[in-house]
Amino acid sequence: MWRLLYAANQQRWSADPSGLSWADAAARSISVTTWSFTDKVNKKSQDLVPRTRGRPRAEHVGQVDEVILDIATTLFLNQGFARTTMDQVAATSGAGKSSLYARYASKQALFGAVVQRSIEMMFGDLTVMANGTDPAERLRHTGAELLKNLLHPRCVALMRMTAAETANFPGLAAMAYQVSLQGTVRCINDALTSCGIDSSDGLAKRFVELVLQPAAFKALYGADASTLLKRCEDDINDAIRLLFPEGFPAV
Repeated sequence: MWRLLYAANQQRWSADPSGLSWADAAARSISVTTWSFTDKVNKKSQDLVPRTRGRPRAEHVGQVDEVILDIATTLFLNQGFARTTMDQVAATSGAGKSSLYARYASKQALFGAVVQRSIEMMFGDLTVMANGTDPAERLRHTGAELLKNLLHPRCVALMRMTAAETANFPGLAAMAYQVSLQGTVRCINDALTSCGIDSSDGLAKRFVELVLQPAAFKALYGADASTLLKRCEDDINDAIRLLFPEGFPAV
């Protein structure tokens, strides 16, 4: 189904690319990002989760969880929160309604799990420099890696969807903000402490507030991710000068 939707939209976008609205441009970006991912997810749901009646066997439970979240992520990205249904997720994943509802009592709970996993993936994909690296270089590397993952089209799309549902589900938006903030602060704090710098006075949080949160806010409202990434080094250097006006302490 997604292959047909992508082909139909691609024909319309190619006919007059100069006439794309902001919404069409966003949809094109999300569709291109998720189309190949969807094919992989569909194959995974066919190959890894047998369509059997009743409760899945123990060895398949983790695979069922993974496929449900993969399918739900794809559906939310392609259709949005409002148009995605639990029935669609159950049917597409092959998990069945009883299995789906046993894990997630509502669509809100499922979307929350999708958002939380996306944030955790952002930190899991982070590359870490070896200990003993120059503190400034380590901060530049960690900050740039976090921002690159934060501005991934999947993360930006889910961030916009979460913001759009804030009025209906304020707890979901608060959870997403806290998990993202705590994770980014932890990564920056690890970068500082690995160089022998005490970050107990909130240096890591201030770095996140100066570099990462402003970029995320701009991306939320449509700023070009590649432009934000290009100016990342300057933003990080400005933050380092502000937080360490006398240079890094001797360790």
